[in-house]
Amino acid sequence: MASAEVRGRSVRIDALRGLAIALVFATHLQGYFFEGRSPFPFPFARTWTGVDLFFVISGCVVTESVLRSRPLGFYIRRATRLLPVSMLGLAWVWAGWRLTGNTWRWGEPSLLWRETVAVLLYYYNFFYISEGQWPLKLGWYWSLSLEEQFYILFPPLAWWIARPKVGGRRALGVVALTGALVIAFLLKPVWFEGRTTLDPWVKYWSAWKWDRLLAGAAIAALVSASRRSSKGRAVMAIAAIAILLVAESVWAETPAFASAAVLGASTWLVVWARGAGPAARGAGLSGMVENVAAWLGRRAYGIYVIHIPVQWTYLEIARRQVGSWEVVPLVAITLVLAEAVYRALEHPVTEWGRLAARGLRKNPQFGASDLRKYS
Repeated sequence: MASAEVRGRSVRIDALRGLAIALVFATHLQGYFFEGRSPFPFPFARTWTGVDLFFVISGCVVTESVLRSRPLGFYIRRATRLLPVSMLGLAWVWAGWRLTGNTWRWGEPSLLWRETVAVLLYYYNFFYISEGQWPLKLGWYWSLSLEEQFYILFPPLAWWIARPKVGGRRALGVVALTGALVIAFLLKPVWFEGRTTLDPWVKYWSAWKWDRLLAGAAIAALVSASRRSSKGRAVMAIAAIAILLVAESVWAETPAFASAAVLGASTWLVVWARGAGPAARGAGLSGMVENVAAWLGRRAYGIYVIHIPVQWTYLEIARRQVGSWEVVPLVAITLVLAEAVYRALEHPVTEWGRLAARGLRKNPQFGASDLRKYS
């Protein structure tokens, strides 16, 4: 019998989250922990494709939630899923500045206040572009703001289109897929003209990434869990991972092509994971790897929010230029702290939100007084 932690979750979707957070962590090591140095020769040491994979996964998972939830229940689940850990990350950065006074690392207070407001009001990705990347200190929140914009704008449209009298689930999938293709293959070649994959406008502008989120939404609406698997699909999944590792370095000067390649690879991985069914997993060594990646994926959100404050705290304590070998204790510390955050904060509050949303779904008159029973 599945534990409460994993009941109803897809092992392979969680494993993809684990892959995504590993790519993000590797990228941020260079910029934050090693402070611009590049200790790793691997191409994924400077790639942003982990975030792209996260967006496709989020589009799929969120659309599934939208299709089975009432509006209030959906937003209760999103709020309890995202806000507590997000606030923890903000509090950590402010505490770092207060305790150390190191404005070079933790931020200058007046600018940090403006950044915090941008995070809380979900426009940090636009703020990041307008202000420039340096000396901003909450940079990793840009992707959370972009996703929140999607959560606010897309669900009302999805609820309306998915109504049987309007179009239904398949119509929603067709609309989402069409939107993804238009952005990826008609608009991006024009928008990206003369830019590279590291251009802030390419990375942070909301419309640049909505093709990923819409592709995930299309998967949720159109792809059913068949529980079938094959060696051919597994080989294609491995090829897709290889594309994620090298796309932005190999095709850095052709961002529209790199973007399309990453979109295709990420979409195939999510199709492969969703199509295999929630209980599907490999056998032997591949099964062990999937289980480890899935464990990491279930803690990916907490890792994403705290991993940079953890790196800065390590540097404050070390007070020296760190060596490549120190990635090992850093990873261990990050995982231990992420597990603590997951057990003490993220999972309990998320579970409360899930139960409250389920109560709302069963009882349309469910109100604020009923929420107390889940406290």
